[in-house]
Amino acid sequence: EVRKYANFVFMRLYKFYMKRRKYTPSYFEISFIENLKPITLNVHLFNGEYVTVSIESYTTIRELKSKVLNVIFQEEVSLEINLSYGIHEVSYLSGELTSGFIEDSEYVMDIYSIWSFQFKTNPNKSNFKFYLKRLLFFEEQLFDNNSTLINLLYCDLSFDYLHGKYNISNNEDIRILSSLKVISDNLLNQ
Repeated sequence: EVRKYANFVFMRLYKFYMKRRKYTPSYFEISFIENLKPITLNVHLFNGEYVTVSIESYTTIRELKSKVLNVIFQEEVSLEINLSYGIHEVSYLSGELTSGFIEDSEYVMDIYSIWSFQFKTNPNKSNFKFYLKRLLFFEEQLFDNNSTLINLLYCDLSFDYLHGKYNISNNEDIRILSSLKVISDNLLNQ
């Protein structure tokens, strides 16, 4: 039993070292390794739901995104859909919202380690989440018959609109807001 435990921990640490991660593991990550379990992580959607996936210490953001999309669509997704989405970090630090896409090549647990450090320094005023968010927008996706895809697009555009991303005086923004209306109508007709 001890040999099995030691081998499991050694392999995780070896892969951690070989992948050249930038940050030391967080307590969250170590607790999963100590219990001989894969790391489970929630990735949120902008409709209030979330998807739970299992990852390893050396899982990249690209791999996390693929796992989440495969769970949502319940099948292997096309390259177009995979490239259309990214993992978005949303954090509330001292009451201020910051958000942005994370590079596909980053290690998930490195990002989590950074968050853990920020949480330690500001425990009562911090909140961090991973979100799946539209990265590229293809207008033809608005007319796709896939209700899951339409729902994801609608929630993403709604989040952006509510957080002041769009300017009514900009023609491109008016086009996107019009698309939001088309998506809304499509959802109501399903």
